[in-house]
Amino acid sequence: MKRLLGFLLLCACGGPHDFSGGDASSDAPTFADVHLGDSSVLCGRYVLETYDPGPDGRLGTSDDVIHPGRDVQIATPLGQISVVTRDTMYSGPGADGVWDTDDDVVVRDQRIVSTSATTYDQMTYDGNAQVTGRSSGEGSEITPSAVYDYASPGTDGTWGTSDDVVSGWSKFVYGDGAATPFLQQWQYTSPGTSSLGIVTSRFTGWGMFSTAAGPDGTFGTKDDVITGRYTDDRNTNGRFQTLTSYGQGDTVASMVIVTCTAGVYDGRILSAPGPDGTWLTDDDVVQVRMRTTACGSCDDLPKSPVAPN
Repeated sequence: MKRLLGFLLLCACGGPHDFSGGDASSDAPTFADVHLGDSSVLCGRYVLETYDPGPDGRLGTSDDVIHPGRDVQIATPLGQISVVTRDTMYSGPGADGVWDTDDDVVVRDQRIVSTSATTYDQMTYDGNAQVTGRSSGEGSEITPSAVYDYASPGTDGTWGTSDDVVSGWSKFVYGDGAATPFLQQWQYTSPGTSSLGIVTSRFTGWGMFSTAAGPDGTFGTKDDVITGRYTDDRNTNGRFQTLTSYGQGDTVASMVIVTCTAGVYDGRILSAPGPDGTWLTDDDVVQVRMRTTACGSCDDLPKSPVAPN
């Protein structure tokens, strides 16, 4: 299941402002899209854990068990919000059996390693601290104008040098969220501007994935040719958030629901409505379940310029 825009939290994302995306024809909302990454404003450091099915073989039931690994994210204040500057995935607590000690087993470590007022680099390392990937941004980490993904380190074999091979990139355009989208991502599948794939337009509470601009020639308007859309409802029906993705035929393709109890945010990706054919009932098929801990508050989370509540 691919991400809408992967703004937030999910371990594959690298933090709230990793703007990598996917092909929208198969995009569906995930826990990463539910703005929990903004909890880093409150926490500074938080832990993301996933669940495995318990004896009944189903996720989302009372016998679910916590998966042995975890994802730890560290946030750094930048202006009035925070950005995850380090995101480390662990497979286990190591030989001592205790988390947060020196022998925790690292699977992947992603860090913003260099930054200026106009550019930044994000590097990905394996468990042996060897670089395995890179992305770079133009602009700030909070509001980039472009983000580049790299497929390889190039002929010199060294990541972070001028011959790194670009695999694709995205352009970001910001608006008022009313007459124009508050954020528009133009995704290109190769260097240059001849390979435009999907344009994602985000308004407050909803968004859409366009493959063509339509007769008016402007992306983010009603005549776009779209492959999907989503709606985003906060603090409704007793849940912290509900994110609904619509696919072909404008039918519900998947949902994310988030609840919060005692500072623990619990998120579930629902991939099907279950035998009764009705979404948000007990027999929904839960594809992924995650929780973020250590925040200590279930209040509405702070707004950010790229993922406003």
